Order: sequence, then C-alpha cells, then structure tokens
Amino acid sequence: MSEFSNKTDLQFEPGLSSPVAVDATGVAYKTPVPHRLALGDLARLKYRRGSFRYRVRLSGASAAGAATVRLTDGANVLAAAELDLSAETEFHGAMAAKLSQLDGDDQLLVELDIGTAADASVTAEVAGALVVEHPVIIGGC
Repeated sequence: MSEFSNKTDLQFEPGLSSPVAVDATGVAYKTPVPHRLALGDLARLKYRRGSFRYRVRLSGASAAGAATVRLTDGANVLAAAELDLSAETEFHGAMAAKLSQLDGDDQLLVELDIGTAADASVTAEVAGALVVEHPVIIGGC
C-alpha cells in the first residue's frame, strides 16, 4: 500500500527576529501579530501531522539562564523545548506539534519564555516554522 502526503511549510517571521533582551524572567519574545500563522483550510482535514522547528541564537555566551521556546495558540502549548542558555549560543531543533484541536482561524505564534535570567549584555534572536503533513488532494478529475 502506498502513502501519499504533502508538506506545507509555514514560516513565522522571515529569518531571525530582532534581538530581544533575555536578562529578565518572563516572556521575552512573541511572534508579532502580522507574522502569526493560521492553518486556514488545512484545519478541515481529518489527518494532519505537524512538526515545529525553532532556532534561537544568543549574541554571546552567558554564565546562566534557562528558557522555553514554544509554539502556542495563545492558550494551549502545541510544542515546547527547554533551553539551557549557559550551555551554548545557538539552539535549534524540531519536534511534533499537536494540531488536532486547532480551528482554521486560530492564530499560532512562537514564544521565548525566560525562566532564569541570562547575563545583562546577552540578547536572543528567534525563528520558527511549522511543517504540516497532510494527504495529497487531487481534484478536477
């Protein structure tokens, strides 16, 4: 039996965000409203699997700091990764995203939440993307 799937790659901000301070606790970054995404017609499909990709780049080394990068609709966390800001200056990864509860007009955004502050001079840039796998739709036959 063959499987057919299509992938839709949805980018949040083009490239990395503007630098944000990570020297205080709380949400340091949220995708700006014009760059937030919605699944639109993809939400009507019964089968859809999502993968959230992220990249966080620090301006320099930090002696301390911890953060969470997450994909959310503002109320529900769809995917999240914990980052040790003292371990390195560049983080990237991919993970499954729970998309089944979303409506087509739910606005998705990326957040960087600082749990433990980093050094005062350190800033972060954030990028995120959502890849949605879904059946190939063949029409007009």
